[in-house]
Amino acid sequence: MNYLKLVDTAKKDWESRPNLAEACERLINAVHGMAPNKFRHMTFSYIKNLSGVDLESTDVVLVTQYLCGDRIRLFDAGFEYITDTENFILDDDNSYFAMTENAIAHPISGDVIHDVKSDVYMFFTLAKNEPDNES
Repeated sequence: MNYLKLVDTAKKDWESRPNLAEACERLINAVHGMAPNKFRHMTFSYIKNLSGVDLESTDVVLVTQYLCGDRIRLFDAGFEYITDTENFILDDDNSYFAMTENAIAHPISGDVIHDVKSDVYMFFTLAKNEPDNES
């Protein structure tokens, strides 16, 4: 899907919520106009600031979920384990077990780490099949 189609789709989908439509448009514009390395590891706060729209936290989540969805698929979601002593990106299996079992396997040692939910954070990257930059 090209750039203009992405913007048009977001505007139509969020017609009843103009502030969310504007946030989506601004985020699509940012991705269209900036170097991809600026989007390697985005947090909800980064996405909110990048949108330039005054959004409530729940609206930031809605916009981000939408931009990770099938209609637009601008972002991919990932999870990271972060403590005072180490951090690493979770693979799909560890992401699943962190949420369902509250435990993960250390990626190097294989040791099980328990009680991880409070140390697992969501982040976002550009989708691997990111939209082309046609105008």
